[in-house]
Amino acid sequence: MWVLCQSVLTQSKFSLRLGSCQTLQLSLRTLAQNLNNIQDEIQTKTSQNPTKVIKVALIGRPNAGKSTLINQIVGRTVSPVSMKTHTTRAKVKAFTNVEDTQIVFFDTPGLVSPDEVKKLKFESEFLRSAEGAIQEADVLGVLHDVSGYKSDMLDPSVIRHLLLYQRKKTFLLLNKVDAIKRKGSLLGLVRSLTKSPKSPIPAKANLTEQQVAALSVNLSSWPHFCEVFMVSALEGNGVGDVKEYLLHEAQPGEWLFTDKKLRNQHRLAVDFVKAACLDYLPDEVPYKLQFKLSYFEDYEDSCAVEVRIVPANKRHARMIMDRVRPIAQYAEANLGSALEKECRLRLDIQQEEIF
Repeated sequence: MWVLCQSVLTQSKFSLRLGSCQTLQLSLRTLAQNLNNIQDEIQTKTSQNPTKVIKVALIGRPNAGKSTLINQIVGRTVSPVSMKTHTTRAKVKAFTNVEDTQIVFFDTPGLVSPDEVKKLKFESEFLRSAEGAIQEADVLGVLHDVSGYKSDMLDPSVIRHLLLYQRKKTFLLLNKVDAIKRKGSLLGLVRSLTKSPKSPIPAKANLTEQQVAALSVNLSSWPHFCEVFMVSALEGNGVGDVKEYLLHEAQPGEWLFTDKKLRNQHRLAVDFVKAACLDYLPDEVPYKLQFKLSYFEDYEDSCAVEVRIVPANKRHARMIMDRVRPIAQYAEANLGSALEKECRLRLDIQQEEIF
């Protein structure tokens, strides 16, 4: 070390005492030791946290296919699905584990306006549920129905959330591509939905609702999507690519769920009955019904459930009684799939409350 220092001092035409060189040597040793300590700390944290996790919120208009997509990725029915809109009334957590990574989904209600909530008499948490899911999520997925009306424009309610949560990483899912006969038109659709607006969007600003409302007027696309996927949630096409993307985006962290048991099982049982009523009862009837969980007995390999349905009038009661068997069979089968156990479901139609 001294020979090296002496050579350097000669070339630089400076004089340096032996004590100074020893001080420099000590400083280098201290720096090296600190670097080793930092590396050991990183390795320790990595070994203590070998798992990865990602929390995903899916948003979109009612009946865009959010629940169906989650069921496909998870591999079993964990979220109610119906052909009618507004099946999911509140945030339902679902998750799947792939090796060392856990993907957690927040299946949010279809985005609606406050006027729609009042019109259909939804629960007060209907609007808050989507907001809470987005705030808790790591990434935000926008599910867009390409078979619907004005499919070349993002819904204003979606635009609102994208503006409010610009700091979230977002990706676009074009769903129901199987319904499009001319597949070449999908590329033009992607350009329309991801093009930059004429007026620049304030970059990651904390916008107020008034500012968001003003910006949303002439905004029908979003240029900041990190990825775009074309899927058919119903048939499962393209779902594998979405799953791989989420696995890649997962970050080191502790799993939220350490067992296979679903949370909110009681709510899930009621939601499956609601979804069945939406499919088997006509028009506005399902939206006028009240649902209450009478009991839920959970055993190791089975469960027994009773859900009470309160009709609004005699006519609705007769409709339910005529279709009670398929409603119960549908809900029972899906609840059993979600909980991965045999379920016995009984429906109690409370006629005495209306006669």
